[in-house]
Amino acid sequence: HALTVNGKYQGYNHAGVRMNRGWSEGWYLKPDIQFMMVNPGAPFDPETGKPVGDYKVMRPDKVHTLFVPEDEKERRKLFESILEDSDTLPEELSGRLMYRQSDGGRGGAFTFDQFCDLPFDQLRQIQKKGYYTDSKGTLRDREGAMVEYNRSSGKIEAIA
Repeated sequence: HALTVNGKYQGYNHAGVRMNRGWSEGWYLKPDIQFMMVNPGAPFDPETGKPVGDYKVMRPDKVHTLFVPEDEKERRKLFESILEDSDTLPEELSGRLMYRQSDGGRGGAFTFDQFCDLPFDQLRQIQKKGYYTDSKGTLRDREGAMVEYNRSSGKIEAIA
């Protein structure tokens, strides 16, 4: 599972105007450079014999450089080490952590503890079934009832 970390620098310029600049870590675009012939019917220069065309950057591939461990303890350790190098507290990430499905869907808005402690299959289930985390960090179902992950059953269940 790949990890992408997004952030934003904020400040003011010399005139006192607020400025922002976003950044992202954990991936880069690797260009796919291919030689494209100008005329496929006449691919070579008749005088020199060299191919006629230009190198073009085609669709770049997204290459991930950060990965999230499957093991929940190792995952927590990774995220805590990332936070040590920043001025962000785990509580500030609540509602900002998302899990992206292999089909491209994403969401969930998990708390730090949920994202670190729940297995990936549970994060997937929470997201696909429309569960959400309220402003206090409580997991709820579509109707707003409180639910929690039961480790022994491996399911999300209503809190009685």
